[in-house]
Amino acid sequence: MSFDLSGRVVVVTGAWHPYGRATVARFAEHGAQVAAVDRKNIGTLAEADGVHYRRADVANELEASALLAEVAAEHGRLDAVICAAGSEASASETPIDAIDLAAFQHEISANALSVLWVLKHAPRLMTGGGSIVTVVASTARTGAPTLGAHAAAEAAILALSKSAALELAGSGVRVNTVVTGPFDTPYLSQEEGEAAIAASLNPLGRMARPEEIAGLFHYLVSDESAFITGAALDFDGGASAGAVAPNVLDALLLKTGTIGPFEE
Repeated sequence: MSFDLSGRVVVVTGAWHPYGRATVARFAEHGAQVAAVDRKNIGTLAEADGVHYRRADVANELEASALLAEVAAEHGRLDAVICAAGSEASASETPIDAIDLAAFQHEISANALSVLWVLKHAPRLMTGGGSIVTVVASTARTGAPTLGAHAAAEAAILALSKSAALELAGSGVRVNTVVTGPFDTPYLSQEEGEAAIAASLNPLGRMARPEEIAGLFHYLVSDESAFITGAALDFDGGASAGAVAPNVLDALLLKTGTIGPFEE
């Protein structure tokens, strides 16, 4: 067994996202043929050996199934899919009493449906077995104020993944979920102190780097994780253990303007 991915064919959805990009780069570096997929035009990303950029909306079943079939036909196999596509939670902040049907359906469509279509159509193309990795935020387990619709979509992904893992185990297709904490991405506002708060909400006292989750994806696709399926792996700096870093209160006070910037 090894972490070598030579000869493997991997689809990465949500390739425009910072950790999608990091995953594409890592997999190609380790020998995989990678289909980097996003609904945005990602043709501006630098070409690299083993990387093939494709534009598709995987929340649309026809587009998702056609994409997967095309990749498998082109390379003669499909070994893994990393489901990193989805919307940012901060874009959907709405209290429960203000959620309408359209907003709720949008969250399900933008997040859970893209995973559902991969789980439905990818396994039949993985004739030699394979690995599917889904990604959810910690709200899949806990919920969050004003993010009820998004949390429901995340929880749906987790439930779908576990159900698929049970159904597909006999065919050699493994399904695992990575439950993430905050990432160091441009989406967090430095001016409003969001980055400082996010970094303080776990014992390690910082946010995850895209390259780090790419490493976990690599492990879950490799032969080294052959006995892991149906798992939900916490990737949150220890936040799910129940403790937070000592400076979390300072971060919250900074957010409200009660105290000034941190001092060394």
